[in-house]
Amino acid sequence: MSLVATVVFATAVSQPISAFPFTYAQKQEDGQSAVFLLKSPNSSPIRIGFGHDPIICPGGKYMAYVVTDGKTDQRITVTETESQKLVRNFVIDGAMAFGAPSFNRTGREVMFEVQKKDGNEILRGDLMQDRQPINVMTMGNSPAPVAFPTYAKLSTSVIFQLDRQWQEIDFSTNKFSTLDWKTWLGGLPSNTKITRIAPCPTNGLITAYSADIPANPPFSAVFIYDSTKGESVRVSPIGSQAHTPVWAQDNISLSLMVKEQSATDFAPYLVRFDGKNLVKVGR
Repeated sequence: MSLVATVVFATAVSQPISAFPFTYAQKQEDGQSAVFLLKSPNSSPIRIGFGHDPIICPGGKYMAYVVTDGKTDQRITVTETESQKLVRNFVIDGAMAFGAPSFNRTGREVMFEVQKKDGNEILRGDLMQDRQPINVMTMGNSPAPVAFPTYAKLSTSVIFQLDRQWQEIDFSTNKFSTLDWKTWLGGLPSNTKITRIAPCPTNGLITAYSADIPANPPFSAVFIYDSTKGESVRVSPIGSQAHTPVWAQDNISLSLMVKEQSATDFAPYLVRFDGKNLVKVGR
């Protein structure tokens, strides 16, 4: 396994809107609204009630994101991409929080996490049927929430975080497995923490994941793992912190949050992975 640490931010031709996912841009001062950056660098931002973890489905027709007032109103909202017309609101009674929606490869299902008093759950909702989401799993009163459920392997399995460990459940067999991501990290410290995993739901072969790396000072980085080659490429844009990678439908474009060394907050970046380097195309 080889680990390539080269990062190039080069000028690139703007891609069509359909090539990129939405990404969270910034919370407004009133805390009640947020700006979502459209998929093209030349597009205008969309302003919606305060939300986070936005993602666009394969095919580009729908986007899903978390909406919350931080207290009682928490839901997953799905809208049409271009018109912003409401498609579904997934609201669960007794839920304390939602997070991290993920579309399957057809764009018809969305998966997300729910934290409830009687157990943390992963749910699957069907956009085509007006009914309650299906429970995928419940983990009782776990001290750490079930987090970041993401479709993988052509949508036949889901990767999620539980008790600080990354797990995978295969829908066809209902078997669980613990994923040893640290074997992908090369010579990094053993206490490196994987913070977010984003498999490509459209092919399940290329995975992006962010990691907190202990150092002086500590920093975050994004890694891209190609299972066809069995190797990882480390991406740490301009020596900054970086997290929350989200793949677009082309399996090449990626959005992520980046904190420049001189900045006080994170900003979204739109990039393309050329198999060796991360090339910035907009923010």
